Amino acid sequence: MKHLKALILLIIASALYMHFIDACTIFIASNGKSTFVGNNEDYVPGVNSYLWVRPAENNKYGYVFWGFEEMYPEGGMNEYGLFFDAAALPEKIAIVKDLSKPDYEGYLVEKILSSCRTVEEAVQLLQTFNLTWQEKAQIMVADKTGDYAVIHANYIIRKKDPLFVLTNYSLQDKATLSTNCWRRETAYELLNSKALTTGLITEVLLETAQKAWDNATVYSQVCDLRNGTIQVYQNYDFTISKKIKLKDILDNGKHDLTIKSLFPLSIADTLSVYLQDKTIEETIGYYKYLRVNDKGSFNFSESELDRLGYELIDSSRISDAIAIFKLNLEYFPESDMVHASLANAYLVNKEYKNADQLYSITREMNPHNIYVGLFGGNDGEVTFRIRGMSGAKKIVLVGTFNNNDTQSDVFEKQGNDWVYKTKLPKGEYTYKLYVDDMYWMEDPDNKLHKNQGEWWDSFLIVR
Repeated sequence: MKHLKALILLIIASALYMHFIDACTIFIASNGKSTFVGNNEDYVPGVNSYLWVRPAENNKYGYVFWGFEEMYPEGGMNEYGLFFDAAALPEKIAIVKDLSKPDYEGYLVEKILSSCRTVEEAVQLLQTFNLTWQEKAQIMVADKTGDYAVIHANYIIRKKDPLFVLTNYSLQDKATLSTNCWRRETAYELLNSKALTTGLITEVLLETAQKAWDNATVYSQVCDLRNGTIQVYQNYDFTISKKIKLKDILDNGKHDLTIKSLFPLSIADTLSVYLQDKTIEETIGYYKYLRVNDKGSFNFSESELDRLGYELIDSSRISDAIAIFKLNLEYFPESDMVHASLANAYLVNKEYKNADQLYSITREMNPHNIYVGLFGGNDGEVTFRIRGMSGAKKIVLVGTFNNNDTQSDVFEKQGNDWVYKTKLPKGEYTYKLYVDDMYWMEDPDNKLHKNQGEWWDSFLIVR
């Protein structure tokens, strides 16, 4: 009966998890001298994202807006430093209409950015309409003075503090306001701990980024509202960015571009296409040719081949994955991540001797590498380690090894990590993290996982 109850709770909570699949994190920080907005846009990995550039014309202000579909933009920023972005709600809030106002059918991004300079002007404009498309989202608008407002069809909440973080919960729902959102609390903790700089905003974005196989941070932005710049990142890679000066991009006229076009080409994506009708040997040869003859066009970082290798494992092409990880090791012999990934591929392929040799090397390079704890232990000893997530209050390990118990196996906070040690029988298992009795997550650093139909679970092999 206990196991049945746990399974029922898991099913209910998994449904709740699905509500939070379109997550994002938006925040503003201002100190009187600088005003920054940070934004993580979380969605299905691999989807194209865009910037749409619209210069001033016909008494309309110039602006850039962004998202996945032009008809349904996520947000934007205009030439006067007015910022707009939306955060999805887990459930619709029924709209209460004012019959004296006309309905506004459609998204408001362009309407606001083309006609308003300040939050006050945007609020006055929005108050003249019934916002019929705003039943399942809250809008944050912010301007270069540090003013901001959060807007739903039924309510408008104005600035109270110089720092504000918005994630995916209703500001009018007392129940959700009283619950802990780890992304929100992590952002507040960091923003309150250091001087306001672009580096701090980037750090907050890094620490609140999502990494799940079916829901990850697709693009991120640091918007400097006073200086009119947007620093863009993609795919939760905060080692490479593109800084856009709004004036310069508007001066280039009306045009559309993909966010990925701002960055070097992905060698992982290029090789993935090449592998569709070529052998792995030909693909490796092509990689080496490009690395010598077209190095400036591609991103050749170690994370690229690492990502491709795990994609091949997911496609059950284990021998090809081993070849790709070996190639990565050839170019990044000092990386503990690269050693561990090759070890994981050998483990999945049941080449245990090769796997153990590489886990041993990885342990010497970095004793806290998460795969050393997960797969490099002896006699069923497993150490689960979650980095960051400082804003979380509680993380529970839930998997097939504990009958999906959502209460018993609680992580312990150790420095900047969450750690749980256990001993398990030999076998293969799937698991998830249950955060603050509300959010379901894959293990963000374990790239081995299993498709469970509507979602992915992290994968564990115990020997």
